[in-house]
Amino acid sequence: MSFDFFSEDELRIEVESTAKQTQKLRQRLERLLSLREERKVSDPIFKEVLDEIANRYNSFVPKVNDLRKAVEAKLETMKEEDRELRRNLEGLEVRFTIGSIAEDQYKVNRASYMMRLQNIEEFDKLVTSSFTSINEDANKLSSALMQVRQTIPRELSAEPSATPSLGSLEPAEKPSSPIPSVRPVQIKPSPEKAATATPKGPQPAKVRICSRCGAENPDNSLYCYNCGAKI
Repeated sequence: MSFDFFSEDELRIEVESTAKQTQKLRQRLERLLSLREERKVSDPIFKEVLDEIANRYNSFVPKVNDLRKAVEAKLETMKEEDRELRRNLEGLEVRFTIGSIAEDQYKVNRASYMMRLQNIEEFDKLVTSSFTSINEDANKLSSALMQVRQTIPRELSAEPSATPSLGSLEPAEKPSSPIPSVRPVQIKPSPEKAATATPKGPQPAKVRICSRCGAENPDNSLYCYNCGAKI
């Protein structure tokens, strides 16, 4: 699956969804191990469910690595945009200070630059934090899977499949020097957005049903968390 042509919003949704899926997969393995410790699952069923989790993880890793590469490319592009925006913002401040542009034009342009810089920073923080979580959960999953296979009775065990690894997402480079006289702006939601942000009663959660396996997924999912098929 290629994510190269995904927009920032699409990548953000995919990264957040992937982090949740990886966490759920780790939690399933931990619950399965807990059932085994409590002697509430037989060895054959334990092995069967363990293989399901391992197969799900193995099929999940290539998608995560493709997503990581697309996010890294997007962050690199946004880093160049960040530099250009800060250069334009500095020029705007200087021109306004010496009286080359009117105050109204200055305020409009400055608000536009600051909003875009804020969006870039928020995207950077979100994807970096999400991939840190993904890598931590994936490392725990991989380590636990390898360890638990050694405890399965010989008559039930088979040749373990290789566990693929996840890459790591490096944080985007920050500009080396801040722009003087630039103050952050308070961005308030519009009345329309504020009105829609507080529904008057409990709203039913929207789900998307996978056409392949029938599993329920969050409404904004592009891939099924259970089988990995595109929805």
